[in-house]
Amino acid sequence: MNEYNNTSPDQDPAQEPSPEYQQEPPPEYQQGPPPGYQQGPPPGYQQGPPPGYQQGPPPGYQPPPGYPPPPGYPPPMYDQRNYNRPVNIIEAYKAYWLNIFDFNNRTSRAGYWWAFLVTQIIDIIFAVILTSAVSAAYIYSFGTQGFTGPLLGVYVVYIIWAIANIIPGLSISVRRLHDVGKRWYWIFINLIPFAGAIIFIVILATAQKHAPENEFAYLPQV
Repeated sequence: MNEYNNTSPDQDPAQEPSPEYQQEPPPEYQQGPPPGYQQGPPPGYQQGPPPGYQQGPPPGYQPPPGYPPPPGYPPPMYDQRNYNRPVNIIEAYKAYWLNIFDFNNRTSRAGYWWAFLVTQIIDIIFAVILTSAVSAAYIYSFGTQGFTGPLLGVYVVYIIWAIANIIPGLSISVRRLHDVGKRWYWIFINLIPFAGAIIFIVILATAQKHAPENEFAYLPQV
C-alpha cells in the first residue's frame, strides 16, 4: 500500500468522497432552535395552582371522631390565632357570655377559671349584701320590712342573676371537658355525692390534651 495513499487496496475508488464534498455544514445551516423560539413556558403561563385554588379540606371541615385529619389540616384558623397566649380576665368573662349556647367547641383552662372567678366574686357581693340585710332585720327587729325597698330589689336581681348563669355555666363546663378530651356526659359525675364534685373539679383543672389523644383538639377554642 502506498504510504501517501490512505485508501486500502480493497476499497473501491468510487466510494471515495468527491472533491466537492465538504465535511462542515453549509453556511445557511444554523445550530440550535430557530429564530423566535422561546425556551420555557409561554408568556402569561403561571406555574402552580390557579388563583383561588385551596389545598387541603374546605373551610369549616371537621374530621369525624376517631379518624385522623386529612393532609392540609388543621384549618387556617390555627394559623391566625395563638392558642397558647395567656387569656386575661376580661376576655374570658366576655367569652363566657358570648358563647352561652356553644356546647360544641372548647374553652382553655385559663378561660374557664377566669370566668369562674368573676362569677364567684359577684356571688360573694350579693351574699354579703343579703346576709347583712337579714342580720339587720333580726338585730333591729325589722321583720319582713327589712326586705322592702332597695333590699328587695337586690334580692330579685340576685335570683335573676343565678338563673341566668345556669346555661352559660353548663356550656363552658362542656367546652372545658372537650378541651381535656372528654365528652359532655362527664358533667353528670357531679351527681355522685361528695367525691363527684371533687373529681369534676380535678378534671376541669387538667391541662389541655392535644391530638391525636383528644378527638376534640381540632375544634375552635373560644
